[in-house]
Amino acid sequence: MYPGMVGAPIGSGQRATNLNGTVGSNSADVLIQSLSCYYPQNKPRILTDVNNVLARVRSLRPDSDVYTSNEGISETLFKIHGTIPIRYNNNTYNIPMVFWLPSAYPLAGPLVYVVPTSTMEIAHNHEYVAPDGTVYLPYLNQWNVNRSNLVDLVDTCIALFSQIPPVRSKAPPSDSQRPPPAYTPTNRASYSNTPPPPPYPSYPGQQQPNSRVVQDNGIKEERQIQDALKIKLSRHLQQFYKDIRGKVDKEFEIQKALKRNEKRLQEAEANLEKQKQDLRSVISVITEKGVQLKSWLEIHEDAAKADAADEELNIDTAVTPADKWSEQLFDAVAEMNSIEDTLYYLDKALANDIIEIHVFLKEVRKLSRRQFIVKALAIKIMKKQQVQRMS
Repeated sequence: MYPGMVGAPIGSGQRATNLNGTVGSNSADVLIQSLSCYYPQNKPRILTDVNNVLARVRSLRPDSDVYTSNEGISETLFKIHGTIPIRYNNNTYNIPMVFWLPSAYPLAGPLVYVVPTSTMEIAHNHEYVAPDGTVYLPYLNQWNVNRSNLVDLVDTCIALFSQIPPVRSKAPPSDSQRPPPAYTPTNRASYSNTPPPPPYPSYPGQQQPNSRVVQDNGIKEERQIQDALKIKLSRHLQQFYKDIRGKVDKEFEIQKALKRNEKRLQEAEANLEKQKQDLRSVISVITEKGVQLKSWLEIHEDAAKADAADEELNIDTAVTPADKWSEQLFDAVAEMNSIEDTLYYLDKALANDIIEIHVFLKEVRKLSRRQFIVKALAIKIMKKQQVQRMS
């Protein structure tokens, strides 16, 4: 016999199985959404994998609990626990297991453990299970975020454990240690007609401890070294996942900062577009005034030529404002044109990477503020002149 594998024969725990079939998916969704250790963008993938494996193996249940690593780091993680069915020697057995999903899942594979009951123990020198119940599988070592999932992992455990069961029954106590048999009623009607479940399989050659073959010391030492290396590798992998998560967190912070800067630039672009529309309105007014000025020059062209013949033309005195308001309007229009030229060359400098964006925005805000004031002054003067002409 192969000392009993952890778990119960198929048929026990059937009530829990039915409950899983109805509420497992909903409870898994609530648990996953409530845990902050998982990245929000990974939660849909986690929920999909969990729902698939719960539908595949009805004896598994979702839950959350505090997981403590070998380094003493504790964290509340999602877990799937229960039993998985295996076939050994034409009998079906339930192996109690727990699958922890690390915070980096699905980038990192699950942490898998066999959890023996009080009447069972981990099989000695098992190929895939360490003495503490930690499961080491090639599938976990080759975990790939795009190709690996919980359903395939559970199927791999079922296939391998059906060949080499991970647990065995504890040796029964000796006759001297056995408690006296309890009194049993003689009423035959109380006995069940249901046949007993199949006995848990045992390791070959271990039915009688006195006939146990002593293993070669070299093989035993090699197994111990392998177990120690597996545990050490597990610790290194946990530290590696921790470092990876730190780097991912840092990248997310950088992305958040970039999004904030993008929003600010979009707002600045909208403000500049508004200022551009305002400037176009001012240009339209100035163009109209330019046409009026051109007409005035054509009318007075003869007088200007006569004056030029008499003396050299003085540009500063060639155009004399009619009054104080005209003089202020003249100065305002000149300043608006100069600001327009400055904005044009600032735009070219930014496009050619001559100045930085923050310098560009600072100067544009300053010039636009001044241009707005000058424009308002010009419009106010023109309104007063129109009122004066009508009176």
